[in-house]
Amino acid sequence: MINRAIRAVNLGNLEWFDDATSATIRLTNGRGERLADVVEGRITSTMTGPVVYADVDGDGDEDAAAGLHSVGEQLVADSWSVWLWQDGRPLQVRRPIAVTSRCDKPIESVAAEPTGFRVRAFVAIRGDDCATGGSLPVTYVAAVRDGWPVRIEPTYGPIETCDPRYLIHPVRPQGATVLRTSQDDRSPAVTATTRFSRLLVNWVDASPYLEPGESTRWVLLLAEKKSGKTTRQWCGWVRLSYPLS
Repeated sequence: MINRAIRAVNLGNLEWFDDATSATIRLTNGRGERLADVVEGRITSTMTGPVVYADVDGDGDEDAAAGLHSVGEQLVADSWSVWLWQDGRPLQVRRPIAVTSRCDKPIESVAAEPTGFRVRAFVAIRGDDCATGGSLPVTYVAAVRDGWPVRIEPTYGPIETCDPRYLIHPVRPQGATVLRTSQDDRSPAVTATTRFSRLLVNWVDASPYLEPGESTRWVLLLAEKKSGKTTRQWCGWVRLSYPLS
């Protein structure tokens, strides 16, 4: 039987990590304030919901997800985070499963699935602007693997969306490559170490050069592997070395 102890916890009375500001904030009755780090003024954060519950890491304990709305100066941001039930207490996964800024449409919904949280949101495409926000609807199921948020539907991979309309610039693979679910070598792998046929990146990452003093960059890309007449694609993060050959 699944353990539902986390339902007794009021997430609105905990300390949160706010991904939008990379800082912690203490909520009381679902609301908190703190001084802004860079500009004058205060940042106000409010928990949003409703809170949803599912066992997203497969340990037999129900976990939770809730949103955080932060405003201050020119900041307007929303994010949804997973809280895992570990050792009898809730533990926030710092990387959110959904995030928007002031130039995005609001996250449409986050709902519970048997093994994850189904996110409905929008991403920006060419022609969108800050006034209209993203216009392309996306739906995916997020879960947690080894402490990291990942997509488990429609395909396994990073939380971020790989849009094939923009990832069209081929880059020669730099030997055997491992795709990751996050910009960290400790995050779960999307694929085993593979010699892909080609890597497809956006036009910015296709530039052969980095800023002075840099030698590598984490890049969200599509990796292709041909086998006979079939070509498979995977979405993931790869650390590329520059200048590109």
